[in-house]
Amino acid sequence: MRWYRYLSILGIMSIVIGLIMSNSTFLTKQVIYNPSFLNKLEFSLQSNNLTLSKSPDCQEFLDFCRLSIRSGNHDFIAMISTNNDPFFQIASLQKILKIATMNGKHAEFIDLSSLRPYATLKNN
Repeated sequence: MRWYRYLSILGIMSIVIGLIMSNSTFLTKQVIYNPSFLNKLEFSLQSNNLTLSKSPDCQEFLDFCRLSIRSGNHDFIAMISTNNDPFFQIASLQKILKIATMNGKHAEFIDLSSLRPYATLKNN
C-alpha cells in the first residue's frame, strides 16, 4: 500500500515539472525583435549625437530597453519604454543631459520607462 502513495506522489511531481518546463519562456530573458522600434531608436540616437557603449538590452515582457550611452567622457545608463516613441524619449534624454551639463554635473542613471521618470546626477 505504501508504494501506491509513492507512485502517486511521483506522478504529481512529474506533472508539475512538465507544466513548469512547458512554460519556461516566463523564466528566461526575452529579447525584443521589433525592427521598427530598433530602427527608430538608432535613428534618434544618431540625430541627437549620442553613441551607445553596448548594444541595447530590450526586454519585451517588461516593456523597457536598457541603453548604455557615452556622453562626452562619461558613460551612463538610460531606461526607455518600448511602448512609447523612442524619438521623443531620446529628445527628453538630450534635454536632461543639457541641463545637467549646465549645472556642472553628469548623468549616471536616467529612467524614462516608468510613469515617474527620474535621473540620478553626479558632480563632475
